[in-house]
This record gives sequence, C-alpha cells and structure tokens, in this order.
Amino acid sequence: MGKGELMRGSATGMFMNAPRSMVKILGEMRQRGYKLSRVPDNEDQLLAWMTEYGRQIGVWAPGVLDRLVRSGHAVLIPTSKYQSWFEKHVPADLRADVLAKWGEAPGKFLVWENADESYLVIPRIDLGNITLLPQPLRGEAQDTSLVHDERVPPPHNYLATYFWLAEEFDADAMIHFGTHGSEFLLPGKPTGLSGHDWPDIVMGEIPNINPWVINNLGESSPVKRRAYAALIDHLVPPSVNAGLADELENLHGDIDKWIVLDDGLLKEKFRESITDQVIENGLIVDCHLSLADDELLSNDQTKTVLAYLHDIHNETTPVSLHVLGEPPRSDLLVPYLATCLGSDFVGSRQAVD
Repeated sequence: MGKGELMRGSATGMFMNAPRSMVKILGEMRQRGYKLSRVPDNEDQLLAWMTEYGRQIGVWAPGVLDRLVRSGHAVLIPTSKYQSWFEKHVPADLRADVLAKWGEAPGKFLVWENADESYLVIPRIDLGNITLLPQPLRGEAQDTSLVHDERVPPPHNYLATYFWLAEEFDADAMIHFGTHGSEFLLPGKPTGLSGHDWPDIVMGEIPNINPWVINNLGESSPVKRRAYAALIDHLVPPSVNAGLADELENLHGDIDKWIVLDDGLLKEKFRESITDQVIENGLIVDCHLSLADDELLSNDQTKTVLAYLHDIHNETTPVSLHVLGEPPRSDLLVPYLATCLGSDFVGSRQAVD
C-alpha cells in the first residue's frame, strides 16, 4: 500500500466528531490492508496523542518544544534542507514576499536549535504509512484573522510542512480533515491557478481529499477550484427542537392559564406568580423588560414573555456532532427529519392530524 496523509482542518468541531470519526476510519483502513503500525483504541487515546505530540507549540513554550523534539515523535527539517525546497518550489518574487513578511528561514515559529544547526519542527502522530498532522498556522502565532487573508504569504513552517509531505514522506494523497482548512485561501488567483499561486505551490501534485459538511456550499466551490479538492459530503449534526426546560415549561403553562382567566383575584394571583418566575429565570433581561420594585408584569409584557418562550421552544439544537459514515441514532431520526423538512411541513402535518 502507498503512503497516505491525514491533516486536520481548522473548524472540524463545528460539525463533526473528528477524533471519533478518525479512530473509526483508521480501524477500517487497517482491516482493509493498509499498513498502519498502530491505531488508537478510542477517541480519548487519540486526543491524548494529539495533546502530547500532535499540536502546534507557541514560541512562548520553548521547554515544551524541546520535550517534543527529544521525544522522537516530531519531524525535524534542517534549515539548509528547507532552504533548498524553498528555492525549488517558490518563484523568486514570492520568496521575496515571504522574507519581507517573516524574515529569513527558518523564521521564529516551531524552530529548534541544536549546536550550530537549526531545525523546523513538524508535530505529528506517526502511524506508519499514515501520519496525522495539525494543519500549520498561517502565521507565527494563532491568529484566526489570517485564515481568510489572501494577501499575507504563508510562513516558513507552513511551507516546510507541505514540502515535507511531497519531498520526504512521499504522500500518495492528503486528507484535509474538517471544514475547512486554510490551504485554499492562500494568496493567488481565484481560478486558473499556476505555479505562481500559493495554493498550487503548497499543494503540489498530491491529490487532496476533503470530508465536507453538506450545508457549506459557499466555500465548496473555492476549495475545489483553488485546492483541487475531491469533496466527500457528510451530514450536519442531528438537530431536534430545543423545547423548554422544566422551569420555563411551568412558566409557559401558567401564562396559558392566565390568558383564559377572567379578570379578578385569581388572574392577579397568576400574574404575581408569573412575574416572580420571570424574574427568577432572568427573563427580564432576555425579553428587554423594565419593572419597578414590586411592580407586576403588564398584559403586553406577559405576552412578550410568551412569544419569547414560543421562540425558544421552536428553536432547533444539535444533539451531538456527526460521526463520519454513521447515520443518526434511530431515536433521533424522526425529530431530525422533521427539523430538516422545516416548519411548513410540521404545520401541514398538524393541520392534517
């Protein structure tokens, strides 16, 4: 079997249980004959490996970086070797842009020095013919504003990671695992890219596979145009109606009773109880109400609270993250399909019933 590479994207947690999905995929790959020296037993073990030696380490933690290097798990790229890749893959004018922004190689981020030699450090989880990497940062620190910035060139560590995959790991394919990474948002033309555009430079000729949440259509076209991605659609997390917590359900019931009561002492007793519950549950702030001391809710204010409770009840909320290749649990299918079909469908069914 040829070598492969899995690279974790930047926003996976929004849609998919990436560790659990990855454990499942790795186990199935081993069963089908892929050469893996080890696989994690479960998602907790994978997360422990990621924390120990599969994560980016900031410049403020040189001791942690030193321990990673001496553990033997990281890839060490001598600066001289990286410099040769840099000159081989990057046109002269773009090299000048990198040097103007990030300085001479190896830069400052994930750099380890030993005697007279400096090295660019690539954290990884080595599984044999498959290696798991955190996608390198667009800068020399965690800066989410750079992810979509198509003016700033990638830093040395970013380039070193992708060049290593092509030059030394000799990857047959890479998987940007999660929606989405930063590789398709690098500086360059929007379409018809060439060797003078950063996405082409870093991706090279390695096939790019992207598990992609099915409702993110806006960025699916750019990732195909600019990073030649083969998208594998997956479902959004299973969602159901949020409903109301017990205390809010009780409040909702009291307001329903209050509405049908005739004016009189009993209705005012309900108004007092409703006012107390609204205050206790913090709905004065949520509903933008104003009450003086010992003042009770007015009719209009009570109706405002009721409308707010209806909005909460009708909201949808994800029950869990999606696991790649697994359908939602059977007990979630009906409410999940109902939320997918929307309020018009639910309303029409209620009218029929």
